[in-house]
This record gives sequence, C-alpha cells and structure tokens, in this order.
Amino acid sequence: METIFRLAEPRLCQSLERGRSVLLLGPRQTGKTTLIERLEPDLSLNLMRPEIRQRYERAPELMNVVQDLIDRRLARFVLTGSSARKLRRGTGINLLPGRLTPLRLDPLSIAERCPPKLEDALV
Repeated sequence: METIFRLAEPRLCQSLERGRSVLLLGPRQTGKTTLIERLEPDLSLNLMRPEIRQRYERAPELMNVVQDLIDRRLARFVLTGSSARKLRRGTGINLLPGRLTPLRLDPLSIAERCPPKLEDALV
C-alpha cells in the first residue's frame, strides 16, 4: 500500500534527531500509528490493546518512568493519542511538561492529498 507523505513528518523527524521526545496528538484514524510505524521504532507499545495495557496498567507511574528516561537521556519517545483532555481529567498523571515537543496530525490536507501539478489534481 502506498503511504501518503504527511506535513508533520519532517518536524517529527527533526525533533527526534535533536534528541527530543514528541507528543503526537490528533483525531482518531488520521494516521498517527502509521506515521510512527514508518519510523521503525525499536519498541512500540499500543496501550489500546488489552493484553499490553494490562502489563502497564498504572499509567501515572509509567509516565514517571518515561520522564526519568527522558531526563537521563536514555530514551526518546513518541507518545500518541486522540485527546489530551482525557489525561488532564485524571489526577496525579505526569504530562511531562517541557519534555515533549507537541505536534498535531490532522486529517489529510489538500497539500497532502493532491498531486504536485495542478493539472494532475484537476484530472
């Protein structure tokens, strides 16, 4: 299957190359997971899958571990989700302020969907 270039991809790659971790938010089904998979991560955990979520049930502690690994420059992360509001409602959850570069992946834009030539786009 052909993948579509996303405008957020260069900023994502630049942040990771500079040693930064990223918080990638956007509506459901916009391609966040597909974009991450194209980066070929060393490890990918999808907490929406019950068998994985059960292994990492204590999210507040998980985020503290992520913060420690970022602070000690032992790992880089790309954390994704469709909404940060759910996290903000929870109490005691560490949202890693100042440690993540925030990026947003919206549904495909005209620039991402259309061929580069106007004539091709009109056909």
